[in-house]
Amino acid sequence: MSNETRVEFKGTGMQALGWGIVAIALSIFILPAAWGAVILYRWFVKNLSFSDGTSASFEGRGIQVWGYFVIAVLLGFLPMLSRSMKDPIASMLSFWALYLLAIAVIVAIYLKILRWFISSIRLSCGTELSFEGSYLQYLGWMMLITVSVFTIIGWAWAAVAMLRWMLRNIKGGDHQVIFLGNGWGLLWRSVLASLASFFVIPTPWVAVWMVKWITGNISIVKIQAGHDIKLL
Repeated sequence: MSNETRVEFKGTGMQALGWGIVAIALSIFILPAAWGAVILYRWFVKNLSFSDGTSASFEGRGIQVWGYFVIAVLLGFLPMLSRSMKDPIASMLSFWALYLLAIAVIVAIYLKILRWFISSIRLSCGTELSFEGSYLQYLGWMMLITVSVFTIIGWAWAAVAMLRWMLRNIKGGDHQVIFLGNGWGLLWRSVLASLASFFVIPTPWVAVWMVKWITGNISIVKIQAGHDIKLL
C-alpha cells in the first residue's frame, strides 16, 4: 500500500435489495441468521475498492458464529418482558433494567462477531487484519450512543466518534485505518435517509448511499516511525 489508500464501495441498490431479502428470510428462522449475515458480509467486502489496487474478500463461515447470532437475536426480545407488568412505572424500570442487562451481554457477543468479521477479511496484498478494541471500551461507546439519543442530534457525533474508535482499533501491519467524516455529514444524510425510507421501496438504495458515504471517508495511512496520526 502507498502512504494513503482511500476506500470506495461499488455495490448497488439492486444488489442490496436481492441479498438483503435473502438475509432477512434466513434471519426470520433465527438459527440460520449467521448464514444470512455472511451473505451480506461477502457482498459488502467483495465490493470494496481500494485506490492502490488491493482487492478484498470475506472468508468467514456461518458455522463459526451461528451461536452468537442466535443469542443476540433472542436477547433483543428480553426488554419486551417488561410489557407484562401492569404498573407503568414498574414496567418502565423493568424495561431499562432488562435493557442494560441485555446490552451488557450483547456487547460481548457483538465484540466476538466483530473480531471474527475483521479477521475473516482477506486482502490481496497479504496483510492480516485483527480488531483489538476491548469489551469495556465497546460497552462505554454503546452506552454513550444510548444516552446521546435523548439529545435528538448528539447521537450523530457519538456515532462518528465510535466509528473512529472502531477503525482505529483495526490492526494490519504498519497501517492505520481512520475515518474522515463528521457528525454533521452523518446527521443530515440520516435525516434524508429516514424520510426516503418511509416510502419503503427506496430503502436499499438509501442504505447503499449511506454506506458509500461512510466507506468514502475511510483512509488507510501508513504509520511513519515516531509520528502519530491526528484527526481534526
